[in-house]
Amino acid sequence: MKFAIIGSGPAGSSAAYYLSKDGHEVVLIDPKGPNEKTCGGGVPSKSLGRFPEFYKDFIPAETLLEDMVFAFDGSDLCEISMPQGMGIFSRKNHDNHIFQKALKEGATYLQETFKDCERSEAGWIVKTNQQELFVDFILGADGAVSRVRNKLAKKLPREAYFKAIDYLVTHPNLPLHIGFDKKLNGYLWVFPRENNCSIGIVDFDDDQAQRMKFLDDYLARFNVPESEIVKKRSALIPSLRKQDLKEHEISGENWALVGDAAALAEPITGEGIYYAIYSSWLFADCLRKSEDYNKRWKSEFRLIVQEAHISRTSYKFLNRGFIKFFLKRSSLLRKMTGEHLAAFETGRTHRIKFFMSLPLIAVQALFSKSVKV
Repeated sequence: MKFAIIGSGPAGSSAAYYLSKDGHEVVLIDPKGPNEKTCGGGVPSKSLGRFPEFYKDFIPAETLLEDMVFAFDGSDLCEISMPQGMGIFSRKNHDNHIFQKALKEGATYLQETFKDCERSEAGWIVKTNQQELFVDFILGADGAVSRVRNKLAKKLPREAYFKAIDYLVTHPNLPLHIGFDKKLNGYLWVFPRENNCSIGIVDFDDDQAQRMKFLDDYLARFNVPESEIVKKRSALIPSLRKQDLKEHEISGENWALVGDAAALAEPITGEGIYYAIYSSWLFADCLRKSEDYNKRWKSEFRLIVQEAHISRTSYKFLNRGFIKFFLKRSSLLRKMTGEHLAAFETGRTHRIKFFMSLPLIAVQALFSKSVKV
């Protein structure tokens, strides 16, 4: 079949790689190609191991960060260790690496803008700013606010997104850092990469002025001068709610969505790189086996389905003062938090383990000394 893939990020490029490898004719359509995005760029080691076809020869993946500082209300609280660490990458370098893999497998790249599509007797007519293409299948990989999804499926409401802002800075030697605040319905981050650093914020509220105030105050903590800010960026990041799942479809007759375009991102943290690649692999696998991609993703990505139920209440819980007390004093709670961040222990099983461990966590919190950062 001939595929038009709209978007050349990790979802589109990995889909182009898998489909080209299976012998399909693939055209990648994107006006910019791989570039930096509003994103920390973190990929847990578990994810790196799952896709060796992309990461075994990616040099930045050889250096992983294992410790993350948690801060609450403007003060560093404790350090969380993640099993086997996390890779943190420049999105331009990371995405271009996968993009080049797709081209080597035979995919074609058109540096054009997707405008529209309509059905034809033989398949689809895809319209760009330069031409019309005739293809058998359209794959939308064009990000959280996907034009392909808005054309072919149900548009997601604004409430189904995180609102994100980040500063791309050149300041060196910043720590891997996560910040919480009792007034924030989300979190702040510092993610140091190879040649730059992303300092950002995501939350569910619509108060942009408050979001900017949180981010600027957070930036000031690390003494980053205005001159070292390369870009200021904003974006929406999908975070499905329980009610969004009822009518959420990511495929139909000769069309499908992957990655952020399919809203396949972790509902609580917004992490999407793992889901971008995994959903592209899953789509290609369903195509090979003639399975229903629209049904299979719900069983493969149970974490998304489960955490859609609690995503809007999680930060109201995380930002409570008593969480600071327990994290500061319980080594078991810090260990379980690190396992969650490293994607080794997640979802419903992790929550059951957490509730079963509460008595021991409470004992540690009452009788152990506070740790120091």
